Amino acid sequence: MRISARAVLLAALAAIWLPADAAHGQAFPTRPIKLVVPFSPGTSSDIGARRLGQGLETVLGVPVIVENVVGAGGINGMQRVASAPADGYTLGIGTVGTHAINLGVYKALPYHPIRSFEPVTRFITFPNVVVVHPALDVRDMAGLVALARRRGAEGRPLSYASGGSGTTAHLGGEQLKQAAGVDLVHVPYRGAAAAMPDLLSGRVDMMFGNISVVFEQVRAGSLRALANTGTARSDLMPQIPAVGEVGMKQLELSNWLGVFAPAGTPAEITGRLRSAVHRTLAVPALKAAFAQEGTDLVEDDSAAAFTRFIEAEMDKWTGVTRAAGIAPQ
Repeated sequence: MRISARAVLLAALAAIWLPADAAHGQAFPTRPIKLVVPFSPGTSSDIGARRLGQGLETVLGVPVIVENVVGAGGINGMQRVASAPADGYTLGIGTVGTHAINLGVYKALPYHPIRSFEPVTRFITFPNVVVVHPALDVRDMAGLVALARRRGAEGRPLSYASGGSGTTAHLGGEQLKQAAGVDLVHVPYRGAAAAMPDLLSGRVDMMFGNISVVFEQVRAGSLRALANTGTARSDLMPQIPAVGEVGMKQLELSNWLGVFAPAGTPAEITGRLRSAVHRTLAVPALKAAFAQEGTDLVEDDSAAAFTRFIEAEMDKWTGVTRAAGIAPQ
């Protein structure tokens, strides 16, 4: 059989373009990928993961199945990922809670935030917003601090809601207490949605709420926003200053989501996954969907940069929990 020069050339080019693992008969991916979300359906983590998963299906050409493995502040889900085969077919969605705050909240994590995983990439961040009930006579952070001091001196400290102990909504309040030297009473609920009725009725005074959770209530006038905890104003709420603008940079915090693979997953696979995430984030429709919720995209994170970021977050949040006197459980 005669083989044309063109066929030889095409075969040679195909060999060059094939990824290293495919050239050895180990193309990735060839079957569905499981994406473990360590929190309940409908949470910000779940919504972000499902959006990402839909985009990855198109980029990678295989189904991406989201599995919610809940419990213990995200520990159960991330432990599932850490113990999975290191082949790229089980990934996890890690957060500031699972990979930083939990170190100061739990005595012994069954995984290490960095050593038990291959950090692939961070992909979204979103701030909290300091909101108060409109009946509270404050219009800005300075007014809030002044009122908190006055109420504390009277033995009637302001209360603040959160979606549970160890959340950024909880620790945002602890940061305010530490930065301003005020007394606040923490009122934890089983999730941010459960906290909202008491916040809207005025039974609790304030909350460090996820921007996507409080936006509609602020727009409707049911809550008043004083500042967001990001490093800059949000495009979703451009009229609300960032905490750094009002002299309270110590309150800066961001919620974030990142993709993690089990430790030992080959660099060729994590590299392809990272590239796929970044390509997914470049899709205009996905950008628009996240922007409508006040979410910022992280489109060029490297593994090294992500690892350094996690290390800094670990140091920051263990310091905050220690200063708050939170006893690990």
